Amino acid sequence: MSAHEKAVGVLDTPATAQESKRTQILRPQHLDRKELDTLRDRFARRGYTLQRVYRAGDGYPTYHASRTAQTRVFSHPHDVGAFLAVVEGSTV
Repeated sequence: MSAHEKAVGVLDTPATAQESKRTQILRPQHLDRKELDTLRDRFARRGYTLQRVYRAGDGYPTYHASRTAQTRVFSHPHDVGAFLAVVEGSTV
């Protein structure tokens, strides 16, 4: 196969095309201690417990909201806040 016959999808992609300079978008955000305690208190008023658990593989935090035998796992603080809004019955 000559270079003129090669399909566009088969061409090599430069290494720089795969790198992202915006790591804050890709990585989960951390809640500081005060924000976490506030969320825990608000969840506790509704019968939930909120835990921050660090994943073994990469050390990123996940947030576990538990009530009775049901646990929901969130990887981003915004997701925790959205679920809290649902639990409290307010708009997201």
